[in-house]
Formats: sequence, structure tokens, C-alpha cells
Amino acid sequence: RGAALERLGRYEDALEAHEKALGLDSNYALAWANKGEALVNLDRHEEALSACEEALKLDSKLAIAWFNKACAHSKLGQKPEMLDALKRAIELDPKNKEDAKTDSAFEPYRDDPDFRALVFGEDLPSKETRQG
Repeated sequence: RGAALERLGRYEDALEAHEKALGLDSNYALAWANKGEALVNLDRHEEALSACEEALKLDSKLAIAWFNKACAHSKLGQKPEMLDALKRAIELDPKNKEDAKTDSAFEPYRDDPDFRALVFGEDLPSKETRQG
């Protein structure tokens, strides 16, 4: 239910649905990951990170938790952490590479060479070129 509400842009309602699911089963990793997504969409990024961490404690291979964690780090301006989480999300599910190309959470990094190398497969300029 929460995922459907998110697709409708009803993030508060989605968050409530995820919390109800977690009330029934606090070990439901996907509900934690989805809660993280709702919190990112509500601009509650630190809380989103915590929710994603809970999901990853339960299932370290849950790609959507890594992706949502990357989104939260991006919104917080934490580039190294964002890149690490996004790389892991892509390794676990290559579909995340396509999602990262259009997800608004990564807008601040669209022109970043490290982001573009990871997501678009563009070659990084040489170190000398980047240092100018």
C-alpha cells in the first residue's frame, strides 16, 4: 500500500503505511527501505538514512535500500557517501543505473564527473585535467 501511495505522490500517507507494516513486523527490510524513500521525499534525510540503515541491517543485499540511502546522501550534499551507496545499489541491481539517470535526488550531481562516470559510463578526465 505504501509503495502505491508513493507513486501517487502521497508521501505522508505512504510513510504512515510503511510504519503500520513495520508495526506488524519490525524485521521487514523492504518496509524499512520504503520508509526511507518516503522520508527522502518528505525532505527528512537524516531519518531516511536511519531507515535505510535498518533495512540494510536486515538485508545487506537489498538494492532499493542502497539506492534510497544514496538519494538521502545526495540530498544532504554528501557526495562520497552517495557515490558509495549508489555504486552498491547498481552492483546489486543494474536497473538502478537507469533510475539514477532521472531521479531528481541526484540533480545536484548531474554534471559531476564522478557521478557521470558511475551512472552514464563516461570516462573521467585524467587527474591532471581535473586539477586544471
